[in-house]
Amino acid sequence: MIAITTDGSERSTHVFPHAAKLAAALGWPLGLLHVLGPDDEPGQVEDDLRNMMDVAGIEAARAVIERTKEEDVASAILRAANELGARILAMDSRGHGALHHVLSGSVAMSVIGRSTIPLLLTGPKAEVPVQSEAFRVLVTADRSPASEGILSALQPLLSSLQVTLLMVFVPELADRGDRVELASCHQYLQDVQNRLLSGLRCDVVVKRAGAPRDVAPIIVNTAMEVRASAIAMSTRGHAARQHVIFGSTAADVLGQSPLPLLLARQ
Repeated sequence: MIAITTDGSERSTHVFPHAAKLAAALGWPLGLLHVLGPDDEPGQVEDDLRNMMDVAGIEAARAVIERTKEEDVASAILRAANELGARILAMDSRGHGALHHVLSGSVAMSVIGRSTIPLLLTGPKAEVPVQSEAFRVLVTADRSPASEGILSALQPLLSSLQVTLLMVFVPELADRGDRVELASCHQYLQDVQNRLLSGLRCDVVVKRAGAPRDVAPIIVNTAMEVRASAIAMSTRGHAARQHVIFGSTAADVLGQSPLPLLLARQ
């Protein structure tokens, strides 16, 4: 199951069509989670959820959750997702403008930091996907254990999806020249494909960035070029600090991308 979280706002529904497209590609059901606020009435919330589903054109099991005294909203979401047997959580970041600051202390950040299952997250520029197209995931790689870890975390999903591996090369002073370094990047991605994606249909792409600030727009532009439906990145997360749990490149991509991020911890 893919469990979608909503607070009842219009903004929170932006992730609905992306979750529905991924669920259709995987052949999984959808669930819709709402954590009751202090002023919410359960009956009205149930009606609102049904209306939201009708507008979005989706079918989903509904779960209206009451928090215990010990729980914050993120904890209640994760508990309910576990009780439903969810294998992916889907939510909107509610980000506007300076996304790094918006995410700090947000429910989305709390869920990212604690979730043991992948998270499908839409940002402020998310657009409605083309449902008729196949679901392709652009997976970023950077030679780190964390970036390889996302392939292991997503392994159960990728056999049902199309995959593109992307590495963005940023030149450094000690490099051996673009030709050698780009060839090394290609060889690394081929090795990753053989080790972690054996038997799966997978394309490999290497792009060159002029500077670190160019990496996020290159990732987004490449995702659009290959007609991806989501961009998969690692949260690099076991540490409690937010900049470790959700790296700056991932936040930049989320802020710029019309596609959702598919995040997973190593």
